[in-house]
Amino acid sequence: VPTAIHYPIPIHLQPAFQRRFNFREGQFPVSEAVAQEVLSLPVHPHLTEKEIQWIIDSVKTFFEQN
Repeated sequence: VPTAIHYPIPIHLQPAFQRRFNFREGQFPVSEAVAQEVLSLPVHPHLTEKEIQWIIDSVKTFFEQN
């Protein structure tokens, strides 16, 4: 299953936001934790029902084995 990490750096730690708002690491601990854990799965309107089911089954199998 193709995966991605779309937002590995929380928005408050992006350089533009740090400069503009003086945000620092640790100010938004939940956002920082989520950025380390969230994984993006394929989601788009062109997925077939068969592909969706394959993704679901693959994720279930992964968690059953771990």
